[in-house]
Amino acid sequence: MHRLPLRPIIGFLLIGLILGPAGADVIRHIEVSHRIADFGIIFFLFETGLELSVKKVVSMRGDVFGLGMAQFLITGGLLSLLSPLISSQLSTGASLLMGGGLALSSSAFALQLLRDKRQLGTRFGRASLGVLLFQDMAVVPLLVLAPLLGDPGGAALPVAIAESFGKAVLALGIVVATGHFFLRPLLAFVKRSDSSEAFLAVTLGTVLLSSSLTQAFGLSETLGAFVGGVLVAETDYKHQIEADIAPFRGMLLGLFFVTVGFSFDLSVLTHHWLTVVPLLLAVLVLKALVVVVLGLWHGLSDASSLQASALLAPGGEFALVLFRLAEHVLSSGLLPGVWQVTTSVISMAVTPLLAAGADGVARR
Repeated sequence: MHRLPLRPIIGFLLIGLILGPAGADVIRHIEVSHRIADFGIIFFLFETGLELSVKKVVSMRGDVFGLGMAQFLITGGLLSLLSPLISSQLSTGASLLMGGGLALSSSAFALQLLRDKRQLGTRFGRASLGVLLFQDMAVVPLLVLAPLLGDPGGAALPVAIAESFGKAVLALGIVVATGHFFLRPLLAFVKRSDSSEAFLAVTLGTVLLSSSLTQAFGLSETLGAFVGGVLVAETDYKHQIEADIAPFRGMLLGLFFVTVGFSFDLSVLTHHWLTVVPLLLAVLVLKALVVVVLGLWHGLSDASSLQASALLAPGGEFALVLFRLAEHVLSSGLLPGVWQVTTSVISMAVTPLLAAGADGVARR
């Protein structure tokens, strides 16, 4: 199946940087391209869900809800506590939002590296996948609560959290019920028609319908896409659907990284490098240390814990989506609001180097 190699990902980031406002300023309608690129993330999550089955999720519950939950809560909590040192004017809610966003890792980079090196089946590969899966689930309430976390009063925050979880349960119940009672018979009927075009149309419709259902409840489209992928993985047509969406996934995810390059502001790096560079290093070291300690606690070897930390320490693409939605919340303080995007992009770009270094140490 076609995958998006890592070198083109770096190339897409550079293209966005060159064509965007920080470069030649060729692309004027960035918001339109952002919306198109969001479909890349939706298809990426759908494909990620395709690679799992309910049985596999249950079998990985230790990695997902043990290591994954601990990594996100501890890392996000520590970064939230440290955020006033960077932006003293941030509210408590905004600090939580920033800490949670910076705690996320890049599924696109980490999973691609694991696939390229055939490490997805290794112990540290499965542990890393479990952490990434929990992060994918954790990003949903962050996306829902982003506007509310900016409320200085914060009086409605507990109610908003309860409402978001209630909506999530209801929306996911509808998606699962729809998939169970309608998706399997529909795929079987289309398969008998022997029409590849109709099969592709049903696949694309599944992605859009599942993501639209969760969006209708005020939740993230990516959650619905991921659950839709898990439901399809339970059918007999998983491999054909993976092949059908691969070209779309590569194109749209590539466009997403181009728009990420649009958001990269060189002026933040050049004017505030004495703050941004130490901040970047501090975030990487903190995230790596948390993963190493938790990995050892979870039963991973020293080498596996180090390899997992190299994959999970850099920032993630969902953090970029989150920071873009909450830019008005995070724009106060010592640095402009785009510094979170700048540090996340740089850390993502160095992921292959960190992973290669960790692999080298592990082989010794």
